[in-house]
Formats: sequence, C-alpha cells, structure tokens
Amino acid sequence: MALVRRNAALILMLVSMSVLLAGCSGRAEMTYVSSDRTLEPSGLQEAFSDIDAPVFLGRPVTDAPDLRHSALASLRSQGSAQSDLADLLTEVFPSDGRSVPHYAEEARVDGRDAWVVIELWGPAGGTLDRGRAWAFDRTTGDVIVSITFR
Repeated sequence: MALVRRNAALILMLVSMSVLLAGCSGRAEMTYVSSDRTLEPSGLQEAFSDIDAPVFLGRPVTDAPDLRHSALASLRSQGSAQSDLADLLTEVFPSDGRSVPHYAEEARVDGRDAWVVIELWGPAGGTLDRGRAWAFDRTTGDVIVSITFR
C-alpha cells in the first residue's frame, strides 16, 4: 500500500511539473486567419473581442521579447503571406518592446486590404494584460489604425 501511495504521489508530482513547465515555456503561438470580412477602423476592438486569450496573458513584461520571437517564428512557419507579415512586424516593432502579437487576420479595413494584428502588452515592470489592435495596409505596410484597450 505504501508503494502505491508513493508511486501515485510521484506520478502526481511529475504531471504537476510538466504542466508548470508547459505554462512557463517561452513558446507563443500565433493564430492567422484569412477572411474576407470588412471592418471599420473604429470597430476593431469589438470585432476581435471573442478571440481566445493567449496562454501568455498575465506573464511578466520582461518575457515579451522571447515570446514575441516565438510568436513571429510560429507565424513564419505558416506560409508565405504569414512570413511577409512576420517580416513587417519584425521591422515595425522593436525586438525589445513590451508587446507580443498573438492573432492576425487578413481583412479589409477602411477600404484597403489589410492585416489586422492583435497583441498583448503591458507597462514596464508589469504584466502582459492589455490589448492593442493594429491594421496594416498589406501592400505598403502603412499603419491604417492602432487602438489600445484593456
């Protein structure tokens, strides 16, 4: 009986450790959606209010550079349009910034073909707990609109 308890405790400990390590890993996946929907610049926050929060919500802002690198690597691995967007985000956002993109969608914004990017960010010394939506013109890379929200 003691052997069964010890083995059960060991298994429980190993499962707990693997869950903890998975939650603390430096991985951030990026979701990319190709849609034909048309969005208004003023409605970006509402349009994306139902997407799932990323697993790194609430992580320290100091983790942002590693998480961003992981998210952009994930995006690049999804195809050529996604790789083009990852290149744009690498060029536009500082690599040591306090934000991490986690969702992107092809859509029309303000009458232009756009990439809409949703990211989490946070204040210096804080956590990744705030949202921002960007719309980039897919041809020029210009920012169409940027909206910050909580």
